[in-house]
Amino acid sequence: MRSSLDCLIAELKDLKTFVKSRDLITDALENRNNPDDIQRQVVILKRFNHAAFAVALYVSFEKFVVDLVKAFTRLVSLRRVPYKELPEKLRNKHLKMSAQLLRRDHAKDFHYGELDDKKIVENLFKCLSDAENYALNELAVVQHNANFHSNEVIEFFKNIGLNNIFELAYNSNKIKNWFKNVNKKFQEKDDDIKYIKKYLDDIVECRNSVAHHGDIPEELPDIETMLESVDFIDNLSSSIYDLVAGFYLNILLKSSFDHIDLRPSKDVHVAGGMNVVVDKPRQRLFVGQAMFIIDKSTNVAIYGRVQNLRVRDTDIQEVDADANAPDGVEIKLDFNIPKPFPAKMRLIALQEDLDELWSPLK
Repeated sequence: MRSSLDCLIAELKDLKTFVKSRDLITDALENRNNPDDIQRQVVILKRFNHAAFAVALYVSFEKFVVDLVKAFTRLVSLRRVPYKELPEKLRNKHLKMSAQLLRRDHAKDFHYGELDDKKIVENLFKCLSDAENYALNELAVVQHNANFHSNEVIEFFKNIGLNNIFELAYNSNKIKNWFKNVNKKFQEKDDDIKYIKKYLDDIVECRNSVAHHGDIPEELPDIETMLESVDFIDNLSSSIYDLVAGFYLNILLKSSFDHIDLRPSKDVHVAGGMNVVVDKPRQRLFVGQAMFIIDKSTNVAIYGRVQNLRVRDTDIQEVDADANAPDGVEIKLDFNIPKPFPAKMRLIALQEDLDELWSPLK
């Protein structure tokens, strides 16, 4: 699942390089002879560069969303989450769209992969029989009938059980930082959410104008505006990834996935946004351990790894299950801990790694 975000970030980095190169190339052309002819070439180059940018930016976002949900769909079955414990909306979409794949007979040429009729039926039978080794028909889950305007994005994630995707994304620090970077002050929550939706819709419409109508505008946006759009997709996508990761983690926790619920100590105050003191658990803690905070009301997760452990003013690499730590264990993480720690949140350490969410330890 993490690879879907990594691929998007790499794509957007290349897209930024492409945007920044526009003026370098056009400046070089303008400094040549035959200024009238060159000026016309510059205009043509800018127009078609903008067309390529508009299509590439949208396609990167769509591919990310689809790949993310495909990975989520695949992982819940690989982690042996019982089919009947999956979100009801996910099961409903899987059932209905699997049947539609058979009825329309277009699974073989569907542009996200190949899946023959026999495999669709086999997977569906195992799911409905509560078989342990089931596999979802990924193509059924990721099918959508329109480009990813904001309303389509809402419906797409709603159909896997994740509601109010933009409302949840609005609460992300990544979106808030983007607002600050474009010098837009926060207004009423509903107005800001409308702004986020419209920004995405404008990107989709720009792509559609180029791809479906061949409409490449003569008046082109400046480089700063184009880079702002890339940053918007970057921050929105990263926020969506965090939401899906939290949603996935919450499903695992409900299915008895091996984990440690940590209790932040009320007796010890620790300054610093990445440090927290917890009552020593009965299980082992160690540097590099995967750990996350999850909001019980929204399923939003903040995740990372243990950077350092400290007991009785001494830095250590691990805390054994039977270690003596009456004053608790101070944990330094690579993400910020809310202070005071909200009652609606859980601080959780994992007994095994989840490479699908966390980058592997080097």
